[in-house]
Amino acid sequence: MARYATEDAMRLLETKKIKEATAYILYGEDEYLISETMHLLRNSVIDADFGDFNYTRLECSGSTKVAELVNALRELPMLTDKRLLELHFYQNLPESTVKKIEKTFKETLQEGSTVVCLVSHNETKKSKSKLVTWAQDYAQEINCTVSAYNLPRWIELYLKDKGCKFKDSKAAQELQNRVGTNLLDLSSQLDQLALYVGDKKIIDTEDVHLVIRPSNEVKVWEYTKALTQKDYKKAMQACASLLEDNAQRGSLTLIAFTNKYLRDLAQALDITSKYGFNLNSLAQQMSDKKDFQINYLLKDLRNWKEANLRDAFHSLCQADLRLKTGGDPLLTMQLLTLRIVGRR
Repeated sequence: MARYATEDAMRLLETKKIKEATAYILYGEDEYLISETMHLLRNSVIDADFGDFNYTRLECSGSTKVAELVNALRELPMLTDKRLLELHFYQNLPESTVKKIEKTFKETLQEGSTVVCLVSHNETKKSKSKLVTWAQDYAQEINCTVSAYNLPRWIELYLKDKGCKFKDSKAAQELQNRVGTNLLDLSSQLDQLALYVGDKKIIDTEDVHLVIRPSNEVKVWEYTKALTQKDYKKAMQACASLLEDNAQRGSLTLIAFTNKYLRDLAQALDITSKYGFNLNSLAQQMSDKKDFQINYLLKDLRNWKEANLRDAFHSLCQADLRLKTGGDPLLTMQLLTLRIVGRR
């Protein structure tokens, strides 16, 4: 049985076509992309007139019964030739359970009337479950991770369905700068922009500024970027923006994300000290990161020394303690930021 090439979910949503297969393996971090791809798949596999009889979705866990899985796999299509079985979070199934359904699972794939879809959530790579191994030769793999290359096209098509478009690339880029790459967040903000401009139909940079406030994700990214560049002014601008709604919660959020960023830098520093500044080595050792994240880490790492990271972690711990014992959030963050950007 020939293998299928891995498909990009964003491209599938643009073409609105999905290849026919006996099984599908979906993985990725963007829940909106997974949801929209599943909607496309259901429309492709299930006869709309008999959908209620030929669709089963199971949320798998450590307590999922073998009998429930076997019955779902053995169920036959009604009044049509295909039915769809979705196994979400299948990687949570214990090995003992997977072993007990092996024979039925393989028979279902070989028979072909029940299309099996294995769906993992919040994972950048497909699971190593034996279910994936058994389905591999029958399955179309679909990567539901947002692609920076395809994102502008997705935004363009989404707005086209609303009868709108951006005035220029600057306005579109400002949207991404403020919202980030989460498609659910982007779709919500695009809906607001389309409603705001109304009959004008054209969205410019000023509209984006008026309607959309930068997301916390973007504010944190701007803060850590400014720390790396030793830019105190920009760091405090991002910090003040994050603290304006709730200073205590905002400062603790900023410390948590800064800690994660510094840990990523420390891990990357350790890897590069062993293998050099090599993208492939980092990608293998930091498999939870996307390529563009690894590229950013490599670039940022040139602005940090091991001693800088040690001092930054020490300052971070002091700031965290000060905040949790009644310290002023803004003053605490000002001192923390000054210490980190003032590194030598």
